[in-house]
Amino acid sequence: MDTELHKATGARIRGQRERLHLTREKLSEKAGLSVQFIADIEYGRKGFTVGTLKKLCGTLGVSADYIVFGETRRVGGAEITYLLEMLDERYLPIAAGHIRLLCAALAEK
Repeated sequence: MDTELHKATGARIRGQRERLHLTREKLSEKAGLSVQFIADIEYGRKGFTVGTLKKLCGTLGVSADYIVFGETRRVGGAEITYLLEMLDERYLPIAAGHIRLLCAALAEK
């Protein structure tokens, strides 16, 4: 058991969860993992399988490279998709309008 690796990966998982303003309960629900297991991972008490890593990466919108090595690369638009999924449906048209404006402005550059 590589305790230092478990602590480092757990800290990155906890950090990303907090950046996304997710509780352990919400992450648990979205990733299909128990709250206690997520807490054990975050505190470095337990490791995890590749399947669990895949679930966490998809849910948190980060790459496995980030979780394992600390690189900050994102997986496609997963983070944006996740943030939009967290919005109340009544705000989605507003968010879509802002995204369209941003994309148009960036396309002009």
